[in-house]
Amino acid sequence: MSSTDTDTLAIGLLRSLPASVRLVEVGLRDGLQVVPGRLPLEVKVDLVQRMLDAGVRHIEVASFAHPEVLPQLADAEELLAAVPRTPGVEYRALVPNLRGAKRAAECDLHTMVALTCADEDVAQLNQGRGVDEILAELPAIGAVCRETGTRLVTSVAMAFFAAGRGRVSTEDRMRCVDAAVDAGATGVCLACSTGMEEPREVAEGVDEVRARYPQLEVGVHLHARNGMGLANALAAMSAGATWLEGSFGGLGGDLWAPGPVEVLGNVPFEDLVHFTDSLGITTGIDLKRYLPVVAIIESYTGWTARSAVVAGGTRAELIAHRWVRDQNGVAIGRPQREGLRPAAEGRSLAMLWLDSHNRNDPAALGEMLAEDIEIHSLFRSEPARGREHAIQHFRQTMSTFPDLVIDPVADALSADGTQYFAHVRFRGHFTGPWGAGDHRLMGSGQKLDVAGTVILSLNDNGVRSVRTLFDKAEWLAQMGMEWERPSP
Repeated sequence: MSSTDTDTLAIGLLRSLPASVRLVEVGLRDGLQVVPGRLPLEVKVDLVQRMLDAGVRHIEVASFAHPEVLPQLADAEELLAAVPRTPGVEYRALVPNLRGAKRAAECDLHTMVALTCADEDVAQLNQGRGVDEILAELPAIGAVCRETGTRLVTSVAMAFFAAGRGRVSTEDRMRCVDAAVDAGATGVCLACSTGMEEPREVAEGVDEVRARYPQLEVGVHLHARNGMGLANALAAMSAGATWLEGSFGGLGGDLWAPGPVEVLGNVPFEDLVHFTDSLGITTGIDLKRYLPVVAIIESYTGWTARSAVVAGGTRAELIAHRWVRDQNGVAIGRPQREGLRPAAEGRSLAMLWLDSHNRNDPAALGEMLAEDIEIHSLFRSEPARGREHAIQHFRQTMSTFPDLVIDPVADALSADGTQYFAHVRFRGHFTGPWGAGDHRLMGSGQKLDVAGTVILSLNDNGVRSVRTLFDKAEWLAQMGMEWERPSP
């Protein structure tokens, strides 16, 4: 193929892309199912609210799998009762069987996602039943949806490729799609379950479904093992996919699948937002406002985000970079500012933070994520001795912030096993001096208005983590530092 032919093909591909696409956040279901222990309910609700504030309108919030199978997601009913109800928002939940569908029917749910599978071995591993038995139950699940006025979407696991087998045949894939349509599904989601799927087969699979059922909505669930997740997203959109699915920080996957957990995750949702933005495809999601969701998940789970946009930032951030110049205006290096130092590779800026518990650890640093500033310090305390002890330590920690006023209405503490969490909104101001020596951030008498969220965790090993998410980056300007982010 000549270079001219290649250019023509590329231009044709981009012209075939839609003006808009729906992005479905599946982190609260697919992501958290691999995390030991359960996140506090109020943290999940806060994550949902932050997603809504960022413009996310399609969220898979829960799974109605048996609580003994997925104890991390056993609070499905409570979560659906607690999430904000905003017009135009779709809440989805996975129903692996008829029992799960009947539980989901008792909740105020917009969409049930019935799980099927195109591979016999994986069906047995994941659902404890064969493909025939799974498909035979779909009509009953469809009936439950009709009775409750709930939309039915059917997810086809291993839609393109399966471990121990290889490429999945069109016949096996379309068998699941046919059964979904017969059961009353208005949409099907073809899952790139292994993360080893390739763009051509994804495009062909979406095209086959749309050719047979033109009125059926088709989504693609994306995993990232082979590094082709975004290429598969592009292929799916070019073939006419209605929606794409990803998870915060790329967290997720099935722990029974071959390989370490680091390679099993989803395509990071934030990368999907960044990618579609770069293509001029409308999603309605503000990436800068979404990124704190990833930071909170990292804080609670210990997961390190696998996304390129978290590691490398955005074009706008690089545009905002300012070189140090000599007297003739020639660029000679990166800026060095008092209290600030260049961040690790791929980060925006890093700020040294010394608190009263951490004076011997000048390497403790906070990272700026989008427009929010995050301060993270890790230190040891006395072993946690229950709720009251955790509250005492939390108050003691907050007392290190001078003149800080805590909003008592938002004060909340929850426990999950031996891990204690405090998740608190705050408002107030800092009064300088703050920091010492070369790491002085605020001068004496200088005042800084702040608002944000503090997350504190304790466990019985005595390790305590404090993570503070500030709402506004304008505080840099209050400290006399220049920081401008031009519009992308």
